[in-house]
Amino acid sequence: MKVSRLTVLASLLVLFTTGCSIDSESPEQLIKDKPVYNEKKEALYNAIKQQLPSINSSLILPSNSSEVGKINEVDLDSDGVDEIIAFEKKEIMNSDQKEVGFLILSKNPNDTYTNKDNLLQKGDSIEYANFYDLNGDGNKEIILLIKGNEKTNLHIYSYKEGKIKKYIL
Repeated sequence: MKVSRLTVLASLLVLFTTGCSIDSESPEQLIKDKPVYNEKKEALYNAIKQQLPSINSSLILPSNSSEVGKINEVDLDSDGVDEIIAFEKKEIMNSDQKEVGFLILSKNPNDTYTNKDNLLQKGDSIEYANFYDLNGDGNKEIILLIKGNEKTNLHIYSYKEGKIKKYIL
């Protein structure tokens, strides 16, 4: 009889000390602070996704990610309005070839975006990307170091009058 009382007492002790709760909250109720949602950035991201040429394209982060990101806002042509520069990678179907490059968008007054131009070069990754005024004309050039299978090439581009132009080195 002592054993049965001891067993019942031990069972009750275990039941009450497990911390189980009868009422449970939903996941929405458990989150006290709601996540911050930035609608402008969501609109920009959706506009860039629509401008990517195919299903095999995606945004990429250059290797010097401390200086630039996948999506950058830079005033390339010194008109006081930032252009959106997004770096992309495209894998060509049925081959081992890949292309990397960027696209340029401009923001419209109604918070929509227009594709100005894009450029892709053969390569696997962007090792370096940045924006500098190299020739002192007030416009920033786009500098890319693109790594391919066998070598790494430096490419410099200008953006004037809504078009990308490659500098020949």
